[in-house]
Amino acid sequence: MSFLGAAVAPAPAVLSAQLGLPRESGLVVLQIDPRGPAQGVLRPHDLLTQLDDQLLINPQQFAALVRQRAEGAEVALTLFRAGKKETLKVKLGARDEPVRRPFEGAMQPRFGRPEGESDPGAGPGPGSGPRRGPGARPFPPREGGPVPPPAPSSGPG
Repeated sequence: MSFLGAAVAPAPAVLSAQLGLPRESGLVVLQIDPRGPAQGVLRPHDLLTQLDDQLLINPQQFAALVRQRAEGAEVALTLFRAGKKETLKVKLGARDEPVRRPFEGAMQPRFGRPEGESDPGAGPGPGSGPRRGPGARPFPPREGGPVPPPAPSSGPG
């Protein structure tokens, strides 16, 4: 998979307007990967407006445009730096796509047990009452026993 090594965010509307860019276009460079191809070419706060002939409108579109190109391909980036429009060439790098497995080390279930895993203290099985989620346990009894309902009132008095 090809990559550039630059983190970007949408440009503020006021900045785009001041530079005469089309509405909701332009991406501000936030960070540069020190080992990425953009190192030494782009700088934080550069305002990217085009990748080759494509107008840049959001970070997701920018990432997709980079990934669509071949590793080692040279792309032209049009940008504003210190108020001046420039076009710079960058050769895209190659990066192996990480293998993603759901919930691997990132998130653990917050409540109960994973689906299909039984818990001997979980109470009656499915269908015997209101479902509160996999592995849910019944509420513990309150201290001092059940709370009696309030006494009915006989009206104002």
